Formats: sequence, structure tokens, C-alpha cells
Amino acid sequence: MRQTIGIDFGTTNTVAARKTAGSDPVTVKASGNDSFPSLVCFYEEQDGHRKVLRAAAGPAAFEAYVTHTPDCRLVRSFKNHLASRNIAETAILGRRFTVEQLVGAFLREFRKEAGPDLDPGEATVFAGRPVRFWGGDPDEELAVSRLRAAYALAGFDALEFVNESLGAAYFHVAREPGEKVCLVADLGGGTSDFSLIRVTAAEPDIEVEPLGQGGIGIAGDTLDYRIVQNVVSPVLGQGTYFQSFGKRLPVPKYIFSKFERWSEISSLRAHKTMRDLIAIRDGSEYPERIDALIAIVENELSLELYNAVSRTKIALSAVDEAAFHFEADGVEIRRTVARDEFDGWIAGDVSKIEDCMLATLASARVTPAEVDYVFMTGGTSFVPLIRHRLERVFDPGKLIAGNEFVSVAAGLAVFGENRG
Repeated sequence: MRQTIGIDFGTTNTVAARKTAGSDPVTVKASGNDSFPSLVCFYEEQDGHRKVLRAAAGPAAFEAYVTHTPDCRLVRSFKNHLASRNIAETAILGRRFTVEQLVGAFLREFRKEAGPDLDPGEATVFAGRPVRFWGGDPDEELAVSRLRAAYALAGFDALEFVNESLGAAYFHVAREPGEKVCLVADLGGGTSDFSLIRVTAAEPDIEVEPLGQGGIGIAGDTLDYRIVQNVVSPVLGQGTYFQSFGKRLPVPKYIFSKFERWSEISSLRAHKTMRDLIAIRDGSEYPERIDALIAIVENELSLELYNAVSRTKIALSAVDEAAFHFEADGVEIRRTVARDEFDGWIAGDVSKIEDCMLATLASARVTPAEVDYVFMTGGTSFVPLIRHRLERVFDPGKLIAGNEFVSVAAGLAVFGENRG
């Protein structure tokens, strides 16, 4: 029987689903879970008289990172580099890796962890892609070319790319017969994408007419950084001063800009930067804060730090205040964060996401009142302020959520079957 596979390769997590004609799509479990963290750890193992470079992905990457630190390299958010002309390759443990090789290594491990359920065999593979790729000086054609090459390295030689938001639409509209104007809000880790479509669903066929689309490179990762800016960085010396050659100078801002992405923090370990940090510490008004900063950089604590940030953000989706707690290698940061406080930090970012959504509607000359349903998908759709803004624009009864993490992959598999 004809089978289709949908793969949602995300900035934060990756999900796959498989569908057999006449049945509902089934999420493919990798490492026993529906959702697989989008990160890969490279490390070296002794094999006889030589060292061999290994790769572990998803949950196994966390384990490899803990086991092999500091002789390893953990890479995350690599999807954000696909469209960047400024990033062609990077050095990992003395070897050069292109962007497509990094992504390919992750996808290969993902396929391995998923086992036979992700073996294409006779199945047709439909892979998600964002409405718009983001990054430094983004190049859409380059991003698609790199992504196709990465999938080929993982053994997916023949596949079709489909907008991720269209996949989410197919997941939902299969349950909503008739003609509807739908807005898909795909709010993930790296991007917020919007697709406006007219859907006509009549079993067994679904017809989709694209009306408009838009996207912005602001999503969950950006919201994480707001917690870092307001909770973490001040404890590490942001906004303080130090004495140097008789002058009172501010601790350089560029140091804390590296905290925007946890994977960039390791770049501060460069010899010159560490030497500068020690000089700043020696002349600092708050040397204990700079000591904590040095410890986080030197001991590669960025992953643990951002895990604490993520836990706080997730907790604030359910409660009015949450405790931020990070403790490792002598560094401890504690702070109670109120949801109202967090909302204030992210208000500007959420406004930009809202503006992008409204521009998507305006480009198609569709008013909010003319939208029948708003389908929300992606982990960032859980953030209360974002839901509040959507409810301010649309009748709350039009907002549909559920299966936020798996709907894109499942919908891509449905889309594939509908394509025949």
C-alpha cells in the first residue's frame, strides 16, 4: 500500500510521521520519543591506535556532551545557518564541516535512532521548510540546496520540500470539511511563519489555494534570550565597570551579545578573550560576577544555563511566576520571575511577530473577520502573551491548537498522500 513520510526538521526539535493510505498518520518515535532534540555532539573515541570522530544526536547528544566534555563539540540551532552566505563551514575537533554536513550528520543519526519506521523504502518523503529562511544575508536558493544535500547525506535522496505551515494546515483541515479561509501560525524555535490559505476539504480530497505568506526570524530562541538579558547577564557583570590604566570603563557589551545563542558562548573561550576577561575581573567593581562569567565560559556551562532558561519559560506558560535556578561548578543564580515581568521583556518581540501576521493578511487583502480558523503549531505557541495577542485580533473561538509539536510532520504525510 502507498506510504508517505513527513519530516519536520525544526530549530529546536525534529519530528517525523508515517502514513499508510486509508489510515491516520503515526508519529515515528526516535529514542522512544515523538519529538527529537535538534542537536548533535561530535566527540573522539580511541579505536586501536587511532582516534575516530563520532556523532551522537538528540538525547544521546546530551549524554555524549556530559561524558566527553571538554573534548567534544555540541552543536545546536544549525538550521539557522542554512541560508547564510557568511557561514560555509566550521572547525570541529580539527576537522572542517560544511553546513550541509552538520545537518546531514544530525539527520543521519535521527534516522538511525528512528529505525525501520523512518526507512523510506517505497514511501515518498515530504520534508518541511520554513516559509522564509533566515540568517545572515539569507539566500533562499542556497538554503534549499544545502538542505537537499543534507537529506541526501542521511539517505533521503528523493524528497519534496513543503512549507511547514502548509503541513500544519493539512493536519487540521482533514477534520474540517467544507471551504474555509485558514491562517496557520507556525511558531517554533527559530522562526515565526504564517500561511494564509483557502481550503476545500471533501473526503477523500483536500484542495488548498495559497493566499499569502510571511515570516520573521523571531521565535522561541529570542524569547529565551530575553530571560538571559534580564536575569542572567546582570549577575555576570553586564552594566558594571572596571578600572584599566586609570580609566573607569564599562564591561564590553559584545561579551553579553554572545549569550544571544547558547552555542555562541563557547567562542568566548578564545585565548585573547579569556585574557581580556581576566583583566576585567582584576579591575572590576564586582569581581565575583566576572568570576561567574569566566566559570560559565571556561567550563562550557552554556547548555546547562539555557536548559534552566527554557525550564523557566515553559513554567511561565502555566503559572503566574516561576523560579529560575541555575547551579553548576560553583556558579549559582536564583531569581523568581513573574509572568507580567516576562511579558514586559518580550513585548517588543511579540509585537513584531504580530505585525508580521497582520502584514500577511494585508498582502492577501483579507481581514481578521474573514479568517475562519487560526491553526497554531510549534512550541512558542504556548507562550500566553502570544495567545493573548492572537485573541485580541481574532475571535477566540477561531483559534485551534493541539498536537503543537507533531502536527506539521503528520500534516506533511497527509499532504503527500493527497498529492497522489
